[in-house]
Amino acid sequence: MLQTGFQLEHCRPNCPKAAHNWHNLCDTLTTALTSLNLRQILEDKFDPVLHHHLPKICLAGCPNGCSQPKIKDFGVSGYVMPKITTAPCSGCNACVQSCLENAITWQPSGIIIDHTRCLSCGDCQRVCPSGTLTARESGWELYLMIHTLASLRATERQ
Repeated sequence: MLQTGFQLEHCRPNCPKAAHNWHNLCDTLTTALTSLNLRQILEDKFDPVLHHHLPKICLAGCPNGCSQPKIKDFGVSGYVMPKITTAPCSGCNACVQSCLENAITWQPSGIIIDHTRCLSCGDCQRVCPSGTLTARESGWELYLMIHTLASLRATERQ
C-alpha cells in the first residue's frame, strides 16, 4: 500500500451477489491512481508517510457493501434497479424470498416493489425464472468522504 501511495480494496472475487463486475474498474483505477504518483506526493508532504495518510478506496460489486465502500475516503458500489416486465409471473415467490429487505410482495395481480426499501442489489432479477423481473437501470454509485479539520472540530463541540 505504501509503495503505491494509496490503498485500494474490493469485494471478494466471484461473489454471487455482485450486480456488476468490478474487475475492469479496479484495473483502470489502479492504473490511473498509480500514474498520479501519490507516493511521491505523500513523501513530499509527510515524513514519515503513515498509514492514515494514504487515501483509502473501495470497490463493491453491489450495494450490500461487504467491502465497506461507504466508510472509505472514496467508494464505488454497483447497483441494478429492478423492472417489472409484461412477461407473466409464475407466482413462484422466488423474488419475494430472495429479497432480504422485504421490498417485494406478490399478489394475484402481480409483483409489487417498494422502491423505498429496495437496495437495487439485483437478487430478485437473478432468481426470477419467468423473466417478469429484469434490470431497469444499472450503474455505479460514487461515495466521497470529505474530511476537514474545521468540520471535525465543529462536530466535537456539538
